[in-house]
Amino acid sequence: MQPSTTRKVNIIRRGMARMQRNKFGQFNADLTKARSYIRYANQLYPHVFGIQLCASVISTISIFVNIFFIGQIINLLVRAEDQPIVVWRTVGFLLILLVLNLISEYFKVRANSGAHLILAHARRNMATKMLDADYPTFIDPAFRKLYSTVKTGFTYTGGFTVFVANILNGLISFGTTCVLAAGSLVVMILAHATTHDPLGNFVNSPWFILVVIGLVVIPLLSSRPITTARSQIMKQFFAYNIQFNRVLDYYGEILFKTPIFGKTLRLYDLTGKTVRKAREDVYQQIKKDADFQVRVAQVASMNTLITYGVVGLLYLLVSMKSATRAIGVGSVVVYVGYLQQLMATLATVFSAWGQRESSFKTMDQYIQFMNFGDTTDDSGKRPLPDLGTDCQIEFSHVSYRYPGSDRWALNDINLTIHKGERLAIVGPNGSGKTTLVKLLVKLIQPTSGTIKINGVNIDDLSVADYQALFSVVFQDFSLSSFSVNDNVSPAPTLNAARAKRSLKLAGVWEKIASLPHQGETAIGTQLDANGVQFSGGELQKIAIARAWYKDAPIIVLDEPTAALDPISEAEIYAHFNELVANKTAVYISHRMSSTRFSSRILVLNHSAIVESGTHATLMAQHGLYYNLFSQQAKYYQ
Repeated sequence: MQPSTTRKVNIIRRGMARMQRNKFGQFNADLTKARSYIRYANQLYPHVFGIQLCASVISTISIFVNIFFIGQIINLLVRAEDQPIVVWRTVGFLLILLVLNLISEYFKVRANSGAHLILAHARRNMATKMLDADYPTFIDPAFRKLYSTVKTGFTYTGGFTVFVANILNGLISFGTTCVLAAGSLVVMILAHATTHDPLGNFVNSPWFILVVIGLVVIPLLSSRPITTARSQIMKQFFAYNIQFNRVLDYYGEILFKTPIFGKTLRLYDLTGKTVRKAREDVYQQIKKDADFQVRVAQVASMNTLITYGVVGLLYLLVSMKSATRAIGVGSVVVYVGYLQQLMATLATVFSAWGQRESSFKTMDQYIQFMNFGDTTDDSGKRPLPDLGTDCQIEFSHVSYRYPGSDRWALNDINLTIHKGERLAIVGPNGSGKTTLVKLLVKLIQPTSGTIKINGVNIDDLSVADYQALFSVVFQDFSLSSFSVNDNVSPAPTLNAARAKRSLKLAGVWEKIASLPHQGETAIGTQLDANGVQFSGGELQKIAIARAWYKDAPIIVLDEPTAALDPISEAEIYAHFNELVANKTAVYISHRMSSTRFSSRILVLNHSAIVESGTHATLMAQHGLYYNLFSQQAKYYQ
């Protein structure tokens, strides 16, 4: 052999050896994953593995016993046994089958229930994770995308449910089948024909054994490429349905359901263009979705056809044993039934294992989601400093950039807020006002720089203890669909007098008092059909009442009157001193008239503080504040 040829052969051999090692390594990795999934499944639903083991073993035993009994009854009938014997044995067989089926059905119901409860508990854990995540993690696009992906994965791949019900069940059933069928099939293969004709010679020859093994192997060999093809289609189907689900959610839950879009469509889409576009989009998506399902069914049916063909040939072969008096007629049914069950469980294992990638991926993503680390470290155990005589919050060279953004939302902020101060923060849209508030109340952490309260870094304090110092009304505030009182006071017990006082100060008590259930009235009708749809201004007033009810030493108002009409806004301003009292107040608004309540005004622009001072000093500077105030003032002259 030429040296060059030898090198090529060696390269090919090394390549094949490397491929074998990779396959073996992947198999070991998959087995390791499977063991970890079993642990997670048992955490989600204790003893689910034991229940599935009992269900699979007893179900397989029932199938084998049923096949065996049918064969024995046929043998009794062929041998023309006395009728009473046949009847009594049949009754005995049926009683045994009844007991086995009852036990099997019990464990099957428990196993199916467990598989579905695993999914329910996993979804509950995901919801809890969303609630417990700190705010930076909660708004992290990667975190929210992972949540959406896992939810969709559970819907379309089953995740842990498919792993337990298909893969685990298939492996246990196959192991049980091998144990039950092995001895009987060996007896069938070794049973010798009593005739010495060509048929008898074939039945007694090794060729018979080889043909039987070859027929059993055919569905196994065919199932691998078929399963691979099906798995590839299912991966495409899963990936497609993530996008399809987003489209359906947008049209069904946002565009055609949200009231604000309802007004827009009725006023601006008189020709029905949006509805036609939505119909065309959804139709095309459904058509493609159906095409995927048809392709999956076509591929799966190929294996079914091959299996039925093989079973027919096995009946023919094993019948040769019966025709040559090697086994009884009923034994043909028994042995072919055993072989068919062996092929069926093997095909199930191959099919489930071949489709493992999508369910494994979903389970991996679930584990990744549950282990998604919070960005805020709540390990601070230092007690709050004494705030009795002074409460000073200091920003020192604080900068912040949102995750995934290359733009600074705030850049090198230096600021001190004193106790009892009324600080107004103004500036154009996008200048960083709301980001500053989020940093102040520790919803997010600085990318760089420090925030201290009375000289103590707020990172050293418990998040819960620190945030208890603030009552906040955000521009994008939210209220739950529970009662007005539940929204005003999250505490287990309500101080009715204080709740009424807070609603009065916010200017919404008159509305609440006119309702049949007053403060117990639900907001909206999502949870209570007798709830009330409050206006945007009324909802904002309830949010202001909630902030006052909390009675925290620092109150933060971010555009608190944005949804209010001028009269309601004037009422809030009239009660402003009582709302704030001796508290420290931070007030953010686009309405420059609000600055007249402030002892100091900060002007933000391009993520930085560009001006600071009182109304009079800032007006005298003729800077950005002067321009903003003058532009608004001319509309009221």
